[in-house]
Amino acid sequence: MKTKKIFRSSAFLLISGSVAVVEPVQAQEKVATCVVVEGPASELDALRKLVQSEVDRHPSHRAVTNGCAVRLKVELIEVGSDRFLTGRVGGEVPQRVHVEGPGGKPLESALDELLRIVLGNDPVALKAPGGQSWFSEKVFSLKERGRSTFDLAFLESASPVVGSLTFDPGILLGFSREIESWQVGIEGLWAQGLHDHPGSVDLDTLIRVQAALTLFASEEADTSAFAGLSLGIAHQRFSGPRAAELGGGDGAYSVTGPAAGLRGGVEFFRTTSMRAFAFGEVFLPIFWADDQQAEIMKGWVPTFSLAAGARF
Repeated sequence: MKTKKIFRSSAFLLISGSVAVVEPVQAQEKVATCVVVEGPASELDALRKLVQSEVDRHPSHRAVTNGCAVRLKVELIEVGSDRFLTGRVGGEVPQRVHVEGPGGKPLESALDELLRIVLGNDPVALKAPGGQSWFSEKVFSLKERGRSTFDLAFLESASPVVGSLTFDPGILLGFSREIESWQVGIEGLWAQGLHDHPGSVDLDTLIRVQAALTLFASEEADTSAFAGLSLGIAHQRFSGPRAAELGGGDGAYSVTGPAAGLRGGVEFFRTTSMRAFAFGEVFLPIFWADDQQAEIMKGWVPTFSLAAGARF
């Protein structure tokens, strides 16, 4: 268990640390916020705890009972079968968000949206030195409220090599962090040819280490389509006959360089702790395979893959 926790922490640092060099997050004292909650008596206590918890998670505010710099008021209003959340900070214009359905999850989602609007426009926070940018807020939200998963998938790949297709089975292992409708992760992929190919050139091995960004079509649906982009480093190993003027026989050639991937698919059972997914991906190496010594391989070799797996 301890090793698992260390791995999760280390993996997340690789995800978020790589973007820290692009835009440093400046340290900022959170604004002390007194919370006033109104609503139906049957839900009032639970709603108050939920609001205080969400305020504490916010990148620029923290809930207090005294010594407050601002006062936040949140009210749950029921109109027939519809529910609305209204919120305001101090004397600012109140904001209203519709709760999309019954139960706790739609209420939590609506509250998250409401606080993002209300607290994000709080004049006290906006005037504070070192205010959080949109980028910093997203990284903070990913760290504090994101859901972590380990990813495992099996795939079949097809690559055009010297006029013919090479088919290689493979495996993908990854660690992902998801919040709202988007997900970031790190992945390792290995595809390996398992057949002999005398007299012809084939892609025997493909290894990729990459970061992946995925956007889901729905945040709450049990089944959702998704699209994604991956960027990383790829290694290709080819084998085949050497040029006759170089002595003939079989040889091998390897090349490594940057690569990108575009994928689209469907994820199932998103409301459970273990999910299933399937996707198709086009892998695009940003380099040219050119064996100038043995002349085994010369060309650009993309790969199309079909994969199915699970997140848990």
